[in-house]
Amino acid sequence: MSDTARHKLLMLSRYFPPFQTAASHRAVRLGRYLPEFGWDCVVGTTLETCWPTIDLTLNDQIPPEMPVYRFPCCDPQTHLNIWFRRLRGSLAFPKKVLGKSAYYSLWNISSPDSAIWRIGSIYHHVAEIVRKEAPDAIWITGMPFSWFTMIHRLKREFHLPVILDLRDPWTQNPRM
Repeated sequence: MSDTARHKLLMLSRYFPPFQTAASHRAVRLGRYLPEFGWDCVVGTTLETCWPTIDLTLNDQIPPEMPVYRFPCCDPQTHLNIWFRRLRGSLAFPKKVLGKSAYYSLWNISSPDSAIWRIGSIYHHVAEIVRKEAPDAIWITGMPFSWFTMIHRLKREFHLPVILDLRDPWTQNPRM
């Protein structure tokens, strides 16, 4: 395909290297192979500090020509889990009880997930990326599925097609 027919895709994926998950590998591979079909990829994802388990060597899989923008995840559940893991000693048992109570409380009042609490902040980071990179389309992968709530606003403000990657966990959510 000639260089004149190039397009740009903004990939929004919370799961992206250096986070250790199969979804991270899937997003990188999609971004690695789309240029063969005339699509260059730009990635919007969360900061490394949002994840308790990371492998910095996974960053080597990201092609150098793929810009990656990172923003705070702003997910209270993630930050609660990280905070509770830091508690040690005599707080070990209360930590477990409090952690599970907080987790299930957040899970039960958050629909579709706890990332919904800060979706406005995430939207502003995504809008900055769209203004700077001027993509031709946006691809959003779940989880967290609350990121899908940005679709209407993104389409209204930027008039771009939005592609959703629902994946299997969407069908396994007991609250749907």
